[in-house]
Amino acid sequence: LFARFSVEVAADNVFWMRDDSKIIYVNDSACKQLGYTYQEMTQMYVWDWDVIFSKEIWQEFFQEMLAKRTMTFETLHRTKSGESYPVEIVASIFEYSDKNYLFAFVKDIRDRKEADDFIRLEQKKYKAIVQTAIDGFWMTDLEGQILETNEAFCQMSGFSKKEICSMKISDFVPNRGPLEVNAYIQKDMENNYNRFETRHRHKDGHTYD
Repeated sequence: LFARFSVEVAADNVFWMRDDSKIIYVNDSACKQLGYTYQEMTQMYVWDWDVIFSKEIWQEFFQEMLAKRTMTFETLHRTKSGESYPVEIVASIFEYSDKNYLFAFVKDIRDRKEADDFIRLEQKKYKAIVQTAIDGFWMTDLEGQILETNEAFCQMSGFSKKEICSMKISDFVPNRGPLEVNAYIQKDMENNYNRFETRHRHKDGHTYD
């Protein structure tokens, strides 16, 4: 009784399905999310509210579930009013009375998708700013390996972006070995900021301030 109550009040949508995808149980959260009554839901098949799954796809999917026993994946659900939204599903196969059933937890991931889209947009804006900056730019790991650079530094140093991203900071700085460069990196980490002057080596061998 307690386990049934826990499932019923769970924030995630919970479904139990037959091997043909017909619903045999759904919790209150799923009914509210999709806009159907419990009686309506228990007369439906997965393709009645899932945008991606068709009857043919379900048959292939269930065979894969039988082999793997549990899977996590994303799809789109459609409410009774016609609104579609992304979900993440954790599905498992369980056997009862010699029959296979599917048990699924379904999470609405609209907020996560919106956050992911925002992060991608900010990264795109950031990259555009860096790539068009007048000043040279590096991004390195803690060992001084160059991970990213911009066109301004390529022109300044004479190296191509591919060449620069195969190098370390010490390759640009004459008379300073990796240990001395790493000491600067440690100072940057301690202070979160560091500003200093040095000399760099151009690809043709000359140095510049």
